[in-house]
Amino acid sequence: MAADGITWVDLCAGAGAVACRLVGGPGIDPPVTYQGGKRKYASAILAALGLRPGQGADRVVLCDPGTWGRAWGPMLNPSETRTAIQTMREWAADGLEGRALFESIVAEGQDEDAGRWLAQFLALQDCVVGGTPVVALPGVGARWRTHGYAALSPAAIAKGFKQRLNPSALARRLSRVASVSWPASTLVLRHSAAEVDPAAIGVDGRTFVYIDPPYAGTTGYGPTLTRAEVVDIARRFDAAGAVVAVSEGEPVDELGWPVVDLTAAHSGQPRTFTKSRSEYLTMNRPPARLVPVQVDLFAMEPTPPAQSDPAATPDDSFPW
Repeated sequence: MAADGITWVDLCAGAGAVACRLVGGPGIDPPVTYQGGKRKYASAILAALGLRPGQGADRVVLCDPGTWGRAWGPMLNPSETRTAIQTMREWAADGLEGRALFESIVAEGQDEDAGRWLAQFLALQDCVVGGTPVVALPGVGARWRTHGYAALSPAAIAKGFKQRLNPSALARRLSRVASVSWPASTLVLRHSAAEVDPAAIGVDGRTFVYIDPPYAGTTGYGPTLTRAEVVDIARRFDAAGAVVAVSEGEPVDELGWPVVDLTAAHSGQPRTFTKSRSEYLTMNRPPARLVPVQVDLFAMEPTPPAQSDPAATPDDSFPW
């Protein structure tokens, strides 16, 4: 599909699920889960913006001040991605998986080679408790900080669920992302969204700016932006002429913009450790398409999608 002169700007990129879907297509998602990720909502977000999975973009800007900001560099570099995939395959050939591999990587510390570093980061992020952020502490050879390995419960093992960290499966998922033709002009910014200048990016009417901050009232999962900062960022890019959309667990009423309830598009795990599973997109334009609500024909009330067991996946494939 033609990119149509689009610039996609993701100001809180993380794993970049919406960007992956826009550039790569329906079958392309980040290679690992991430607390706050948008795999389950990506297509609905694009639809509300009038975009399509696989439509592509002439320019992509990914901004993240955390470990994902560092990871996107090697993920977009074919040589370093090949090294990461080869490293994962070597782990598999050596019989390393699950907790044993997790503990081995943590004990080793960060590898100096960018490709092997990427393999380490994705492996840890793939199996950390709750999909919480893995942090690369500063310095060459420095340590990794995680919330620990997400062990399977006895009940999950009895049901036939396999270990979360399967390096062969992870290599396959990374290969899918590596197959995407990202624009040569893709830019990775490793600083806060509050520091991004619309003029420096060259915003125009074909620029789509997506803001997905840690949600108000949740446990949080990355570098924090206050609600006031989110509102200020959104207004600055709106004033520059961009199409702007903000994801939140509630409407961002301070903006006074149209709101789309995306909750019906959800399936799988809740976004964060909170009882609320609501998902809203606050936009500076009327939505191009709305998300259909799943309805129970007998109860005649909206019914949420079935929830999967958050502890594990029933085979070595990812729940996409």
